[in-house]
Formats: sequence, C-alpha cells, structure tokens
Amino acid sequence: MVVFLGVKGRNKVLLVFPKLDPRESRAVKTWEPIAVVTLAGHLKNNGFSVEIYDSRTRDDFEYALASNKNDLLCVGVSTMAGYQ
Repeated sequence: MVVFLGVKGRNKVLLVFPKLDPRESRAVKTWEPIAVVTLAGHLKNNGFSVEIYDSRTRDDFEYALASNKNDLLCVGVSTMAGYQ
C-alpha cells in the first residue's frame, strides 16, 4: 500500500518529459515516455489528477504551468543522459 500526503485542495501532478536534444523538431518521430506514463498510472490509481507535458510535441510550458498553478501539488521532470 502506498500513501501519498498532499496539500489540502491540491491533487494535480504535472509530469514533464523534456526534449532530449534542443535541435529536435516536431517532425522527428516520437515514442511514448514509458516511465512517465507508468508513473502517471500509479498516481491516478491513488487518486491524483495527472497531466503529462511532453516538450517534444508541445512548446507552451509556461502556459501549462500557469493554467494549473492553483491545483498543482507538484511538478515532476523526467531526466535522462543521452539517447537510450
């Protein structure tokens, strides 16, 4: 059993998957960020609202952050060293 302690009234988590290379464009074929999707499923199963922000396909991070600021409990960022 996993117990999450949060801030009253805030149950939204924003999970961010960054671009691996700043030169990457939207034309590059992308794959699902499996680790982020797995974590999102676990969080949802425990009562959290989750949004995944994939910076390989979106470029409005400031908007995504600002539009959720009153509901966000935390922001999680996936990191990786180089291509896998």
